Amino acid sequence: VSFGACSVADPPSPTSERHMSAEATDSTAAATTSPSAPPEEEDQEEEEPERAPTTLMIQHIPKSYSRDDLCELLDSKGLGQLYDFVYMPVKFATGMPFGYAFVNFVSEEAVQKCMDTLEGFNQWRDESDEVCSVSAKTTYQGQDACVQLYRNSPVMHNSVDDNAKPAIFKDGVRIPFPAPTKRIKPPRARAPTAASDGAEGAS
Repeated sequence: VSFGACSVADPPSPTSERHMSAEATDSTAAATTSPSAPPEEEDQEEEEPERAPTTLMIQHIPKSYSRDDLCELLDSKGLGQLYDFVYMPVKFATGMPFGYAFVNFVSEEAVQKCMDTLEGFNQWRDESDEVCSVSAKTTYQGQDACVQLYRNSPVMHNSVDDNAKPAIFKDGVRIPFPAPTKRIKPPRARAPTAASDGAEGAS
């Protein structure tokens, strides 16, 4: 469902890193204390197990819905304390949403509950004909990745309306977004696309 998401007007998040095993003991010293390790055990890497996606791209949201409206919908469906990042990209020039959002959930179970609840959902308050779809195929996964993607993005500029910015939550309560680490440039009025996987507004 892209908070492109770890994540929209000009935005972005970090990707998990693979952990390497510690360096092998010096071969000369090892030879004096123990037999040589079997060939298949030498120079092996320990890879961090691949994590299940937690950031979803929720698509086909009526354009009359804002980020806060989406949060109200999630809350009403029992998902209130199960997400910690929400970002609904909008056109900078008009403030009109593009009709999709990136939401990060706190667990695999929460992800599944969202999919079960919103996939095919069409009971919108404005009686829109949109039929919601949910996808986990977003580049940026996890709250940290999504935050890092957007914290220095033009979407966080003071001139941008709050509803057009990403928001983070803890236990269902919105908390301050981390401060930028560099000067933020004002946004350019250009139209991002859903295909950019949550990086809209990040540059």
